[in-house]
Amino acid sequence: MLSGVPLINANVATDGTLELVETGERQLIVDTGFDGGIALPMELILRLDLPIIGHCRFRLATGEEAELPMHWGRVRLGDEVFEIEVIPGDHLLGTGFLSRAYTILSIDFEGEQVRLEG
Repeated sequence: MLSGVPLINANVATDGTLELVETGERQLIVDTGFDGGIALPMELILRLDLPIIGHCRFRLATGEEAELPMHWGRVRLGDEVFEIEVIPGDHLLGTGFLSRAYTILSIDFEGEQVRLEG
């Protein structure tokens, strides 16, 4: 974690799958206020060549509403692979993904650890 912000580390695999790992080249903020799946910068979405599956309206953290393209991506944690919607934005891991993949989210601010349990 960085300054009390719950983070999950990730790498991008050669097949375009986002891998949640112990230590990685990217960090995703665990955002319990984001009910979508995953948000990634548009340049990364384009680099991964994620297919567009439609558009959806979202209320942003600023309170504004925006219509954003939704893409289809894959996230791997250990041996499990989850297919999930991805929208353009910051590096965020939302409750749409967390509720699909896990039942328990633990954040240890003092120990600076985030744990996902299925």
